[in-house]
Amino acid sequence: MFLLFCLTTNAQSVKKLSLGEQTLFRASKNNENIVIDGKMEEETWASTEARTLDYFYRVEKPDDAQQTTFRMLWDEKYIYEFFELKDKYLTTLETKRDGEHYLDDCAEIFFITAPDSQGIHFGYELNLNKASNDFIYFNDYYKG
Repeated sequence: MFLLFCLTTNAQSVKKLSLGEQTLFRASKNNENIVIDGKMEEETWASTEARTLDYFYRVEKPDDAQQTTFRMLWDEKYIYEFFELKDKYLTTLETKRDGEHYLDDCAEIFFITAPDSQGIHFGYELNLNKASNDFIYFNDYYKG
């Protein structure tokens, strides 16, 4: 399974990416029982791509930079994500489902499911309080 996984270095970029310009991420098919426990003890995790994320907002000093590695597996029922994060400044206030998780430090993933439609995506967020958010985002959907 290949997923389009778009990593940008400038969140305010004016150039829109078209299909084929995005970075391709390979998520491996899982054949093991995955225990959701915050550990990567299953052997199948070693066979999937590990992608380092390198864009972080407001890094003022070199030692402020976070270290994040992302992995993804899939099977017939689920998509599994694993974020390894090192961050010396963590903020997490939201406790409600579908709240303002984007103001907290949280894991987020966005799926663009149709070619050339970055104005529409599915998003999923989870913060350290285990408060989650899932949404469909429409940009300029009806008359701007």
